[in-house]
Amino acid sequence: MELETDAPSKQLYGIDYGAGMFVTCGAAGYLYVSDDGVDWKKEIAPDDTGAVSFATVAYGVGQFYIGGTSETILISSKVQTSRRRSKEGVRRR
Repeated sequence: MELETDAPSKQLYGIDYGAGMFVTCGAAGYLYVSDDGVDWKKEIAPDDTGAVSFATVAYGVGQFYIGGTSETILISSKVQTSRRRSKEGVRRR
């Protein structure tokens, strides 16, 4: 796998495909996207996610759902425009 950024130093835990893109996630807030599964680009989680580690990603009903620690769920039709959902509610990026 080739990354457009430095290779991640943390493990990646989840991957899924939808809307023409692959999304993978992992420890320390790692989020990567790829349209071909070969070349990857690092994405930045919304600022209010803090030190969240992501454990799973799923695609359904036209959106990605990325689950992590601290009861965090990112919901997005495109990872670049994700919003955070937690027990406090939804916060937009």
